[in-house]
Amino acid sequence: EAFERVSNELLLVLAGSAGYGGDEIAARIAASPARDRIILLGYVDDAAKAKLYRSAHALAFPSLDEGFGIPILEAMSAGLPVLTSSCSAMPEVAGDAAVLVEAGDAEAIAAGLRRIVEDEPLRQRLREQGLARAAEFTWRQAADKMLTIYRELA
Repeated sequence: EAFERVSNELLLVLAGSAGYGGDEIAARIAASPARDRIILLGYVDDAAKAKLYRSAHALAFPSLDEGFGIPILEAMSAGLPVLTSSCSAMPEVAGDAAVLVEAGDAEAIAAGLRRIVEDEPLRQRLREQGLARAAEFTWRQAADKMLTIYRELA
């Protein structure tokens, strides 16, 4: 619904397996006036995902519930501006390096996407802040924190 409210020049590329709700999503896409601009890729390998991150205007990740939000950091580490939800773990992961929106508000999502696409200084700021934010999260840091937790529990 949000995508239908943004520029007719943009494509919406959905990567990943259909998963829960896949039939409803496919039906909604089929009924969409923007269906000719929506591409369903299914599963993509790491090389294809990296190419998508390099060629996209933004990652739109308005998820309602995430345990962490790895795609946010993947996109940021590729220099891709991010739009994500203002709920669940997304604000904690994104910090101030993303456009945060209400996940269930199609107009807010559309407005955020328009801002990213139309505002070059914003895109540049999101790229720079996103790269810096993603660099704050390392596997070494995650492992060290988990080890600390295990030691505290022992």
